Amino acid sequence: MSTLDREKLRVLFERRGITPRALSLQIGDSPYTVRDIMSGRTKNPRSDTLAAIAQALGVSLYDVLKDDGIASTSTLTPRLTTPKTIPIVGEVAAGLWRETMLANQNPDEFIALSVDGYDPADLYALRVSGRSMDLVYPPGRCLVVAPVSQSGLRVGDHVIVERTRAGLVEITVKELVMEGGKAWLYPRSSSPEFQTPLLIDGSDLDQDAPRVIGVVVADYVQRQRPTEFFTLPANLQG
Repeated sequence: MSTLDREKLRVLFERRGITPRALSLQIGDSPYTVRDIMSGRTKNPRSDTLAAIAQALGVSLYDVLKDDGIASTSTLTPRLTTPKTIPIVGEVAAGLWRETMLANQNPDEFIALSVDGYDPADLYALRVSGRSMDLVYPPGRCLVVAPVSQSGLRVGDHVIVERTRAGLVEITVKELVMEGGKAWLYPRSSSPEFQTPLLIDGSDLDQDAPRVIGVVVADYVQRQRPTEFFTLPANLQG
C-alpha cells in the first residue's frame, strides 16, 4: 500500500521555495489544503489532490508516496527532461506601463530548463517584478511561457496578459477563471492594490482590453548565495 511521504514533500517545498498556502492557491484549492495535509490533520488526502500537488512541484505522484510505511530511498524523479536554453526576454509587472513590447531580440540572460510536453514550443521566460501574483510567484521568480497558439488555453491557467494605453504597454500575469459564463483574469496578490479582476470581452475594442499572449508552463528560481566565504576543515568536507 502506498501512503503520503510528508518528509519528501517538505524537502520539495524547500527546494522550490514555495509555501503550502501558495501551492494550495496554485492548484486551485483552499488556502489551507496543503497545510492540513502536511500537518497530518488531513489523514487521507484525495489522490487527485496529491497528483495536483506533485505536478505543481514538478515531480511524479510516486515521488511523494512511500510503500508500506517505509520511505523509499530512491532519488526524486523530475518530470522535466531534456534541458532547453530559454531566453529571459523581460519582466512581468502589474501597474508598470512601458514604451516597449516584450520582445527582446538580443537577450543576455538564459535559463537551462526543460518542460515535459513543450519541447517543440517557442518558450521564453519573464522575471516577476511586483506583487500582483505574489501569493504564487514572489518577485524574482522566472516564469517560463509558451505562446497561446502553441499551448492552447485551459481554465485555471496562469497567463501572460498584455494591455496598451496611449502607446504604452503593461505586461502582467493573471489566473484565467470562469465565473457566470464569463472569462476573468484574476490576480493572486497579498496587496490590496492588486485585487480587481479583468474581464475578457471580445466585443470590447478599448485599447485597455486585456490580450492573453502566453501561458505559464513552468517557473524557476535560483537561490542567490551569500557573499562571505567559509573554509571547512578538510576532514569534514564531503
